[in-house]
Order: sequence, then structure tokens, then C-alpha cells
Amino acid sequence: MQFVQKIIDSMDIGDNIVFLGHSRGSENALRLAARNPDRCKGVALINPIGVRTHRGIKSKLWMVKCVVWFWETFRIFHFVLRFIFYAMFKLMRIKVKSGDEAAVCLKLTDNLDLTGQVEYINILNSNKTKVLLAYSDMDPLIELSVSQHLASLFDNIIYADCPSTEENVLALDYISKQFAESDRSFSVCFEDEGHYLQKYHAKFIADCIYSMLIAENSTHENAKNGLKSFFY
Repeated sequence: MQFVQKIIDSMDIGDNIVFLGHSRGSENALRLAARNPDRCKGVALINPIGVRTHRGIKSKLWMVKCVVWFWETFRIFHFVLRFIFYAMFKLMRIKVKSGDEAAVCLKLTDNLDLTGQVEYINILNSNKTKVLLAYSDMDPLIELSVSQHLASLFDNIIYADCPSTEENVLALDYISKQFAESDRSFSVCFEDEGHYLQKYHAKFIADCIYSMLIAENSTHENAKNGLKSFFY
């Protein structure tokens, strides 16, 4: 996260950033958004981890801590552990490219601060930051109740259930446009979907982010048109 913050500081981006985080990355997206209030136009949290322990790590945290300690203490065994970590992740249906990548994922899990996210959520609420929460009712790693509880912590949020049907395209289009035309946040539950919404609903997520980025311009344009209609 510090690396990303330094990149943001070194680039003259201004106030035109939407922070996007998937799964474990949602914690970092929240923190960065809260720490950059003057730059942030919105936050998109896809299959977020929530502030409660989810089934992906439930009863496994002690094991993760032991494995990470072993990895960092006995580097001589890395060549064996890489193979073991990679096999473990395959069994859990978590996509990684190598054992080293799996080790990084385990270290990130060990550093999780679930309840600490509430502080940053409160900051976003105070700043009236627009938020998209997109999650699934069939996520094998994160329970629906965990996602719904996370959504309940955000102010001014609208809940929407989206069945996986072609007729739902219009509803998704409406939601994405609302980020430009209103000050509301949205919690969208995709029915019969899994843990990789960023792969199967990339267009919807991109449309929401685009609407967040142009929101100020849209609001200004609507006010301008309203004044024109009033005077003319």
C-alpha cells in the first residue's frame, strides 16, 4: 500500500482517482481512499473481504501464521514449500501462478486487519465518498452474510439483487449511470456467481468507475441545464 501511495504522490493526478480492490485488495482500496480524500472520486470493492471473519480464513488463521513463520524463518526449505503452497492453493481453487505467489498471498492474509477497516469506512461516510460493493451469493470464500454486513456499514447505500440473466443488463446499466447522476452508493449482489466478478462483470465495474469519474461534470451540466430551462 505504501508503494501505491508513493506512486500517487509522484504523479500529478489531481482529484480524479477511483480506488478498486478485489477480495484481499479491498482492504487496501479502503485505506487508500480514506487517506486521499481530496483525490478520491469513489471506491469499487469487488468480492470484498468484509470486517468479519469469512469462511476462506475461518479456523485457518493460526495455520497461516505458522506457515508464514516457517517460510520466513527457514528459507532453506523454500524450494519444497513453493510446491506445497502451490498445491494447497490449487486444492482451494484459488488461482496463483507459482508457489512464490501463493507465499505472498499467505503473508497478506497474515497481515489482515478486518475490524480495522471500520475506521476507514467511517472516514468515507464522513466524506460522502461514493462506493460500489459488488459481491456474490455463491462465493466459495466469503459468505453472503459477511458481504451484507459490510454493506450495512456504509451510509446512503442502495441494495440491488441481480440475477444472472440477459434481462438484467438494463438494471446494471441504470446502476452504473446513477454514480454520475446521484450521490448514492450501491451494494450489488450477483446471484449464482462466484469469487471473480471482476472477470465476468468487468464492463459493469468499468462503467461504474467511469460514472464516478465524470460525476462532478455531470452534476454541473445538469445544474446548468436546469438554470437554462428556468430562465428560457
